[in-house]
Amino acid sequence: MEVTTFRGEGAYLDGRHPSVVTLARTLAEDLSRRDFTMNAIAFDPRARTIIDLYQGQQDIARQLVRTVGDPIQRFSEDAYAPCGPCARRPNWGSTWTRRPWPPSPPP
Repeated sequence: MEVTTFRGEGAYLDGRHPSVVTLARTLAEDLSRRDFTMNAIAFDPRARTIIDLYQGQQDIARQLVRTVGDPIQRFSEDAYAPCGPCARRPNWGSTWTRRPWPPSPPP
């Protein structure tokens, strides 16, 4: 689990880091910038509820890796993004499909 402020990001000029990081106004705005649906899950400790706008929990249960939005855009922002699931795959016991990164629908 990671605790963080709601963030927004500027353009990615080097294929790895945003040119500017800002405070996002809403949780939905913050989650929309995440790379994979499994990383776009939030927990509200006061309400004791999980916020999962991109069906990340379902993807975890199905051992499916999907991007939040367009995969080409996500991977052009951060060239290392595809490496994360590849590194963790042995721990999941999952197999790849022919299309491992179908985009998630917007909330």
